[in-house]
Amino acid sequence: METSIQNDKKSKKVLNMFGNIILGINILIILSFVITFFINGCNFHKANVFGYRLVTVLSGSMEPTLSTHGMAVCDMTGDDYNTGDIIVFKQNVDGVNLLVIHRIIDIIDDGSYITKGDNNPKADNWIVSKDQVSGKVCSIWNWTAPIIDFIGGK
Repeated sequence: METSIQNDKKSKKVLNMFGNIILGINILIILSFVITFFINGCNFHKANVFGYRLVTVLSGSMEPTLSTHGMAVCDMTGDDYNTGDIIVFKQNVDGVNLLVIHRIIDIIDDGSYITKGDNNPKADNWIVSKDQVSGKVCSIWNWTAPIIDFIGGK
């Protein structure tokens, strides 16, 4: 009987330690992104860790794939994008330069892209050139949305 209780305690201890290790790794990753942001003079377009950077989703145009205020990890190392890829690109929207996260729905002969938000009824009214593209979304962190909403007071 005592060995069963001791085994349960050991199992809980191991699971707790594993959870703490995972939490520590996540904190280090996020801190790495924050540090590189400040090292690059708060220039988000240059901030990255080993060719990857975090991008906050600003609108609901990609829901339910990407939640508003969720985060996406962008791989900045590639340059080969295909129809169906979710890309991050620089776009002037209403006089403001933004990073937009939308899906490629078609590739034009000159290599530029037609994009669309998954939640939008029509394709974007712009053409995205290769030099506007910062990278491709390789991981989606929708779990950050409630945290960002809480911190932001929403």
